[in-house]
Amino acid sequence: MAPGVLLLTLGLLGSCSRQPREPRMTPRPALAAPADAGAAVAVTPGFTPGRFACDVRKQVFGTHQLNVYSETTRASLLLELAPGGTVTGVRGVSSRSDHDGPEVHERRQLTEQQGYRGSWTAHDGLIVLQLTPDDGVIPPIRAYSNMAPGPWRLLCTPLQHATGAALLCNVATHGTYDESYGLEVPHLAPGDDQRHILLGAGPGVAVSWKASVLVGDPDRDAEVSVTSPAAPIIPETWSQP
Repeated sequence: MAPGVLLLTLGLLGSCSRQPREPRMTPRPALAAPADAGAAVAVTPGFTPGRFACDVRKQVFGTHQLNVYSETTRASLLLELAPGGTVTGVRGVSSRSDHDGPEVHERRQLTEQQGYRGSWTAHDGLIVLQLTPDDGVIPPIRAYSNMAPGPWRLLCTPLQHATGAALLCNVATHGTYDESYGLEVPHLAPGDDQRHILLGAGPGVAVSWKASVLVGDPDRDAEVSVTSPAAPIIPETWSQP
């Protein structure tokens, strides 16, 4: 394999399978989103349970030497947090990527849908979500024949975004299965190099994520914007055109 192809492959692996770092277990300081994320945010002292959701559209197009890579991914997460401490949710993702060059021709497709039940608790300024796969919530769509999603733990900071109340979440489970693919987005918390999941209250938030860097840090020049969705996010949002 040519050196250029090796570099590109390493860059793509970083983009497609990057695992979150160990999340902070203490409350975060007040956050202020950068201009390209659409709004300033600040930690909220109180928390009201309810409906939280996100719709993330990711687009990647880049070249390196004679290689071309493109990816289109749409992922959504909808969680219903009840006042009594229970959670019901649905996660879905649809992704297609093409990688072409003199020595590589790859096309990959990923489609998955999973329902969850679990609990939420408030602890030390964080909202802790414990989610367990439950195929009774919605019919599952498996991305792989030899693997299935497992329990999921999210550590979320309540905050106020320009679109309304929101949760900024870190993934606290580090297994071999990447439930968060397509949902974790860079540049949502300035001064923090982690990716996060941003969930907006009520109708949710629409997140646009565009990237062109294939070698080195795939998040370096990513363009991220957060807006209110055109329509409330639903369990099947990820599958819509």
